[in-house]
Amino acid sequence: MEQTPASDERDGPAVTVSITRRVHPGREPAFEAWLAGITEAASRFPGFLGTRVVRPIQGNPEYRVVVRFAAESDLRRWEDSEERRAWYARSEALIEGAPAITDITGTAQERSLALALSPLNNFVRTSVSGIGLLLLGTVAALVLANSPLAMGYERFWETELSIGVAGVLQISESLRHWVSDGLMTLFFFIAGLEIKRELLVGDLRSPRQAALPIAAALGGSLVPALAYPAINMGGTVPRAGGSPWPPTLRSLWGS
Repeated sequence: MEQTPASDERDGPAVTVSITRRVHPGREPAFEAWLAGITEAASRFPGFLGTRVVRPIQGNPEYRVVVRFAAESDLRRWEDSEERRAWYARSEALIEGAPAITDITGTAQERSLALALSPLNNFVRTSVSGIGLLLLGTVAALVLANSPLAMGYERFWETELSIGVAGVLQISESLRHWVSDGLMTLFFFIAGLEIKRELLVGDLRSPRQAALPIAAALGGSLVPALAYPAINMGGTVPRAGGSPWPPTLRSLWGS
């Protein structure tokens, strides 16, 4: 939602304010109607230049409204007006807590590009984005490894990458080794720090809230560990890279 008048030339520098509001779950339609009404009311007020609304994404229930006035005096008159107070009173049942108001005049956040990229920035900061990218990478790897591009995909991961000074201090490993021995080490280090933070000051401080994640972690470790010997116990038919097929699985292959 964005409104811009024909001209924004007034005395004094323009003022831009960012207002963040957390909406009660399920009250988004009512808040959208309220937002449209207060924006229309503000557009009739002297000095109003426009608004831009950054709507919430999954995992982040906050609305961000960027309001621009021609001068600080215009903004103050709008804030002190009875009309604005009446609209804010109507929103009390729709939002959680008090709105966070920040003056972003003259900062990078005021620029059109920063406002346009704000939804992407909010998405990247959510846990949903990490999970989505991980699943996307997994699916892409499975498709490439089982497609006519499999040979090229394999050669790509065998490409050598060297770091250091040639002939003196140099480490040369394939991309696969850099990911397995380097990036994965960094990943688990960061994951460990995040788990420690959650246990000390986060949601996992409470044993009741920590019970489900702990059970999931134990299940994710124990189930594969128990499944492997269960599948590979017994049987006499050898196969590459493992022990013989058990009788139950051997019968499925007709041997």
